[in-house]
Amino acid sequence: MPREFDLLGDPIPENFGAAGRNGHVVTKESYNKVRLLVLAGMDAKQIGEEIGISAPTVRKHYFSRRSIKEAAGRVLVEQRARMMILLDQAAAEGNVAAQKEMLRLIDALEPGMQGAAVPERPVAGGRIGKKAARQIAAEAHAASGGKYAPPAQPKLVVSNRDG
Repeated sequence: MPREFDLLGDPIPENFGAAGRNGHVVTKESYNKVRLLVLAGMDAKQIGEEIGISAPTVRKHYFSRRSIKEAAGRVLVEQRARMMILLDQAAAEGNVAAQKEMLRLIDALEPGMQGAAVPERPVAGGRIGKKAARQIAAEAHAASGGKYAPPAQPKLVVSNRDG
């Protein structure tokens, strides 16, 4: 009897979709597959279809662990960090494309670091809150004649009439 396989290459259990328990066992391999499918943006129903189990079984065995999404996020951060290290090494070796990509990534990661520095205002306690920092930045931008700077005050017209 030929066995059917899901898209990931795992055999589909004979009683898949039938009532009752199918005896699913979480393995390291299946856990990693589910973690990657979560990273891909799939929900429990789609993941169940991909690995050959029902959505409630996916929720029971994988999503009941609060760490599945955290683990998926950690993997994403780790992969991004590895890629940035490799990109930085290539840029240091003189790869112009890597240098340009590194500059693009730096600009994307630190949009607030571009342009003029925000002047510091003395504050009690030595710390500036978010609102105060935004107010300082707005005042600095307005003082530099930015697009959203307040208009100049109207000039007072004085008449010199004799009378």
